[in-house]
Amino acid sequence: RVYATEINEGPCEKAKINIASRRPLSVKCADGTVKSVPLSEIVTVHNTDGLDTMENRGINRVVICGMGGEVISGILERAPFVRSEKVKLVLQPMSREAELREYLAANGFEIIDEKLVSDAGRVYAVIAAVWDGKKREFSPSEQILGKNIIGRGGELFRSLLKRKFLHAKNRMKDASHSEYDARLYGELSALCEREHIEV
Repeated sequence: RVYATEINEGPCEKAKINIASRRPLSVKCADGTVKSVPLSEIVTVHNTDGLDTMENRGINRVVICGMGGEVISGILERAPFVRSEKVKLVLQPMSREAELREYLAANGFEIIDEKLVSDAGRVYAVIAAVWDGKKREFSPSEQILGKNIIGRGGELFRSLLKRKFLHAKNRMKDASHSEYDARLYGELSALCEREHIEV
């Protein structure tokens, strides 16, 4: 069973129409047979804010995509049922991914993996996480780039690193830059050197 949620009524109604208009899916049953099932029997659309009203539905996977990291953090904060080792999270922040990583680390979620994806020239992180109750801390560069992403490297990483480095470099020109800004700049400089990025 899949639950799709949307806070606004108009998009909810549009989603229901789109789901109803789709071809049935071929689903493999427990006995090995395959049957045709309308998508509307698999996906239920709920007019609700994030995960509100989703508790006690046996949810074991949560996918939240296409909004800012601070909004995703707020949705998770209001949904205590996600604080379970049985609930896996897939999160794709459009912005403020560092805030989301900070929220996850401070609230006992382990980031199992992260990957970068590209769409229309922009690079986004996709984060897989699960709650284990252990609080964590990230270095400034891990917070803005992702520890797994730093370890993995690659072309999308290099593109993101260069953009984040140039932003940090500009922050250092500001007389009001913080100790955090200085640490971040130093870490990003070292990563640029490791990746042979000339900036």
